[in-house]
Amino acid sequence: MTDNTYVIEEGANYQYLDPQVEYFAFDNGIMLNSYESLLWWNGTNAATPIPWLASNMTQVNPSTYTFGLRQGIKFQDGTPFNSTAVCFSFNRDLILDGGQPTGDGASSGWILQQLTNTKLFTFFGGSPDHSHAWVDQVLALNFCQTLGTYKVQINLLHPTGAFPIIIAGTGWGSIMSPSFVVAHDDPAAIQNGVVNMTAYYDHQAGNGTTYLNAHAGMAGTGPYEISYVNPTTYEVKLTANSNYWGGPPGYQFGTIKPSIQTIDFLTVSDASTRILDLKGGHATQVAVPAPDIFSILDRAAYDANGSYISAQSNIMTIGPHTYYNTGWFEFNVNVTNSAGQLLSFQPFTDIRFRLALSDAANVTSDLQSLTFGLDAPATWMFPPGTLPVGSYNSTAKLGWGYNLTTAANLLKSACSNPLTSFTYFNGTAIPAGVINNSCSGQTIPLYYQSSDVVTQKILTEAAANLNIVSAQNNLGVTFTVVPVPAGTLYTLAGEHQIYGYWAGWLDDYNWAIDWTGPMFSSTGTYPYWSQWNFTSWNNLVNQAAVADQNGNTAGILAATQALGASANHADWFWFQEYSLDFHFVSTWVHNWVYNSEYVPDQFPYFAIMSFGAPSS
Repeated sequence: MTDNTYVIEEGANYQYLDPQVEYFAFDNGIMLNSYESLLWWNGTNAATPIPWLASNMTQVNPSTYTFGLRQGIKFQDGTPFNSTAVCFSFNRDLILDGGQPTGDGASSGWILQQLTNTKLFTFFGGSPDHSHAWVDQVLALNFCQTLGTYKVQINLLHPTGAFPIIIAGTGWGSIMSPSFVVAHDDPAAIQNGVVNMTAYYDHQAGNGTTYLNAHAGMAGTGPYEISYVNPTTYEVKLTANSNYWGGPPGYQFGTIKPSIQTIDFLTVSDASTRILDLKGGHATQVAVPAPDIFSILDRAAYDANGSYISAQSNIMTIGPHTYYNTGWFEFNVNVTNSAGQLLSFQPFTDIRFRLALSDAANVTSDLQSLTFGLDAPATWMFPPGTLPVGSYNSTAKLGWGYNLTTAANLLKSACSNPLTSFTYFNGTAIPAGVINNSCSGQTIPLYYQSSDVVTQKILTEAAANLNIVSAQNNLGVTFTVVPVPAGTLYTLAGEHQIYGYWAGWLDDYNWAIDWTGPMFSSTGTYPYWSQWNFTSWNNLVNQAAVADQNGNTAGILAATQALGASANHADWFWFQEYSLDFHFVSTWVHNWVYNSEYVPDQFPYFAIMSFGAPSS
């Protein structure tokens, strides 16, 4: 540790480093140390964020909030933080217009867009031309208004009880330096040293290609700046911001002054190599897959009493922590080939195929044998802890379970009496003869992320059991298991080219509405990819949104319970696990702090940490 560098080794790699283009997992862990928002974590409870870049927040009425801004703060490029920067950042996020089906990489815009006129935006079913006139319409929403150099007003068309949690989020909530961003995205928009906002917005409308996606930058106010990015090796370095303003007065951890000078993120695909690097002192923190945890943990202590204790004197174990995620296997319909032509075989339109697969693997046993209690069997879309309280249903019953006899009977029924009624995504009937669900000679590939050994085990077991049934009964259908890189997996899913694949959701912000739209609305991420369009689900999603806008918690819960029950009955989501987060860190690290809502996927808040001799 002599060079004062914190080295993190992960099996994953960054995708985008612009907070308004990508904000999930690995990327988010980097960016939350570089960018800041008006509100943020108070150090103890992610559900009650405190003023951060803002000095105060006032709710004028259900649809209007004002923020006083702290003075004297500068961005990493030396330009001042003020109301102009705040409104620039929010307007930019709206105008990037990210999310499916644009495919441009800009993904966080929908979270702010849901608070205003959704009809203008792609994610919510609009068809914007991203012209100058459209930009004018977006700006005319007055989502963000400057009320002076250090005061802004946020105007909502669709209020929500989650507003403070949303505005505290990394990504859509990040405040960025207009000077740095415009100079690097669209230099022509700076005329005589003055930023022409109109020209910049016109240039960036609907355009998720930005400089910060893959470059170092000094666009945030955070305690670290992204100082080095290698697009070939995916190495990213953060360097301490020597001019950091120190954080809000009265923060639980005191005035923030980064002690560790450099944070070095390395992509090391082999888990064994990562573990050896941590043991040998070459890495400070590494990602360890659940099946490999006893390369570090004391197995005897776990077997004796379920304790997660390090067997290595130079490694501390932190966790397990809960966080708000659910993993499942996704079933698709209206599947096409690479040319966009509808395939004649559409097995998972038939619930019998879905249930047969879901009944053919012992998920509970597989999770225990591979994750040793770090992944718990999931029984409900909304994970434990989801707000408002009551969204999670602890007594939920699934419409399936490990039963090989049931699985065999379902598969035989689906093959002997094939489904003959099918509909397109828009709800209209597919003409007779287009789809033939006869099993003979058919193959059903099941896709998963290549590094995911848990899903591999579950799918391999289910496929093997169903293939035995098919062979014994001469059904002619074969199930295969296909590993692909994560990027390839979601590209194929987004283009509707696969029958089924492992999926999952880690909350953007902890509120049930963050699950209802992406998971159940026909314009949401997963239904669109999977080509589902269920009127009843759309109606319930709308009911939840209206209830949220009216502050009607009971209405939100009624809709979430109905959506969850429908999913459990129909088996469109074959639920697998709720995951826990575990951390393996050098004992040289002091003041290691983690928060499940704002620091997902292994990464802590580095600014309050330090190096020191390990305690005995």
